[in-house]
Amino acid sequence: MGKRILACFVVFGLLLVPFSAFAQNGLEDLISGKKGELKELQKQIDEQEKLLEQKRKEKLNLANQLAIIEGQIKATELELQRIATQSQELELERRLLNKRLVDAEEEILLNKLFLREVLQVSYEQKRLGTLEILLTATTFSEFMTRLEYINTVEGKLTDLIGRLADLLSTLKERKVEVGEISKQLKDLQTQKELEQGSLEVQQGAKSKILTVTKSQEAEYEARLEESRQEFLAVSAEITRLVSGQQRVPTGLKQLLWPISSRTITAHYLDPSYQKIFGIPHTGLDIATPQGTPIRAPADGIVTKIKDGGERGLSYLLISHDNGLATAYLHLSGFAVSTGTYVVQGQVIAYSGGTPGTPGAGYLTTGPHLHFEVWDGGERRNPLSYLV
Repeated sequence: MGKRILACFVVFGLLLVPFSAFAQNGLEDLISGKKGELKELQKQIDEQEKLLEQKRKEKLNLANQLAIIEGQIKATELELQRIATQSQELELERRLLNKRLVDAEEEILLNKLFLREVLQVSYEQKRLGTLEILLTATTFSEFMTRLEYINTVEGKLTDLIGRLADLLSTLKERKVEVGEISKQLKDLQTQKELEQGSLEVQQGAKSKILTVTKSQEAEYEARLEESRQEFLAVSAEITRLVSGQQRVPTGLKQLLWPISSRTITAHYLDPSYQKIFGIPHTGLDIATPQGTPIRAPADGIVTKIKDGGERGLSYLLISHDNGLATAYLHLSGFAVSTGTYVVQGQVIAYSGGTPGTPGAGYLTTGPHLHFEVWDGGERRNPLSYLV
């Protein structure tokens, strides 16, 4: 029995080595390298965004518009690199977690086998009793050694059960982590497809602007003025449609963001916007790739859809159950029709905003969503309502 106990502790000593020590294989070094690449890419993206922000504040003309498009193309290419690198990093993390899952399951199995052996030894000790151990020992030294082993096994039994419980808890957590990483990878793939499509649209927009304007500043200015007047007409039309609704402010109501992006390129009544475009900014401009699904921020009825066609401005208007109204401009497509009752989170349309593309017009400097909130028949700052 003493040999069995000794063998148990040899195995137990090996089990005390953390399973993560068996799961390196260079994966952690690779992950660290990818994190470094991501940090450098993010730095380049931030620098590019600063350059774009400076360009957006300059007087809009043909040369500036083309420069902005080129800058956005570069920013999108960098974003695609970031997505690819982050996907590689997450895939490496998933591999490492899967390896640790296997190691944890193996350790749990070995600990269970050891626990069974310890329980068997403990049972035999209780069955024999101290007197029989004394009588079967050939020397007093052997008796003391046996007794010491048995007492140690009894003392470690509770620790071993606790260790098994911790391992099972860790195993459960790691399985959740693997699931979360898999979801992140799926989301990144969706984002990659959006960015890739947006890049292609932007690349085509540059050629289209040059073709339509015949590279003449006067022609571009004419198109810009046409878009400016159309924007004012759409704004007046939305005002007329909303004015028939409740005239008393409902008080602050919460709305979900219609898209996941939180990158604001122009605020409500932004003075820099009026300086550049010559008209007040009646909503919130949120940068997002061309074709991003837009979701209803609250339940309501679609009261107006206008498809601007190849050259015009497209928009959608929702009257919400809570008394608010929301408008969405520069749309590249629609997922609902006028009169449709929509629920919070339902896809209603797709973003646009790339200059010269269908539904965008020329009164824009890049892909984004123009979002407006109306309360009591008056435009309000969307940031006062968005959760």
